[in-house]
Amino acid sequence: MVIKRDAQLLEHQKERCMLSSWLMPGRYFTPQEANDLVPTIRAYFRKIREHGQVLLELEKRMAVVITDEDRHPLEREIARRESGQAHLLDRIDALGAQIIDPLEMGRVRFPALRNGEPVWLVWNLHETQVNQWTPMRSFVFGQRPVDQAKDVRWEWRN
Repeated sequence: MVIKRDAQLLEHQKERCMLSSWLMPGRYFTPQEANDLVPTIRAYFRKIREHGQVLLELEKRMAVVITDEDRHPLEREIARRESGQAHLLDRIDALGAQIIDPLEMGRVRFPALRNGEPVWLVWNLHETQVNQWTPMRSFVFGQRPVDQAKDVRWEWRN
């Protein structure tokens, strides 16, 4: 079922976030650096969703398959598509971004330093650039607009 597959994709992402050093990022992005990655990440999301659409069709076909002879090629294609989705998620992760919601919003966050404080820059698939940030060590998830005022210092660290 699609819901089961979506849950599996989200579980894969949660495992990766737990394994990655999300509390101590390996690098920090400025808003411009994060924005430079938006076209690449958008293309990866497009492919993730394409895999998802094909998976929907394959699942429909699987529901009416009776023989193992017909079932095995579909199972192989499903496994290949699921692996493709996981690979694309890994590629986004390798860029230094963390996927929060790969399916609905296409939400990604980038670790950043704003005036020396660790924050998340947040980007959603429907946006053209990173427009929001939220404190990294806060349980309050209210997002604030990315401001480029003179008194705001965005730092780069790699």
